Amino acid sequence: MNTVKNIPLAVSFIYRRVKSIKINIKTPHLLIFCLIYSLLFPIINYIVKWFMLGILSTIGLGTGLHTGSLYLFPYIYNNGKVYKNVMLAWLRSLPATISWGIGTAVGELPPYMITYYGDEIDLGKGQKVYKKMEYYVLGFIKKTGILGVVAFACWPSMTFDMCGMVCGMLKMNVYQFLGATIVGKAFLKAPAQAMLILY
Repeated sequence: MNTVKNIPLAVSFIYRRVKSIKINIKTPHLLIFCLIYSLLFPIINYIVKWFMLGILSTIGLGTGLHTGSLYLFPYIYNNGKVYKNVMLAWLRSLPATISWGIGTAVGELPPYMITYYGDEIDLGKGQKVYKKMEYYVLGFIKKTGILGVVAFACWPSMTFDMCGMVCGMLKMNVYQFLGATIVGKAFLKAPAQAMLILY
């Protein structure tokens, strides 16, 4: 269905709906609002859906819902079947992929916030493993800074929770941490994964 040809049809449909409400419209403000709302709501809904799925994917300190495997990757794969051209399918999947990637970056804030505002954490039996990972991650982040956060964000694993904890311990600025995480997850890792799925 060609949406460009259907825009006048959509405008006339919205106008008839607004006219049938029995409101005296002396100015076109309500009509313009209805038109903008009807055009923007599906786009906003689409972006928020993928953003929330991204948050659900990473919010659980390594135990998040696998929304990439359950929702995003099948969506990308179906786009690959519909659009035979790989680049076209990738571009069609890019808004969902980037929205999901930004959501995964925002979902990484809890480990960062826990150590930024928290005191010493008692992990019980896991304390040895934690200290060993902390030693390696801490050294890496101290050496590389923001680029280290981007590198960790590009690597799909649970070690990024440790990276977030170390960045919180080092009192890295939240905007630097979130910005580097968004670059790594939304603009590097997620689009690269989408391209790999389509090939």
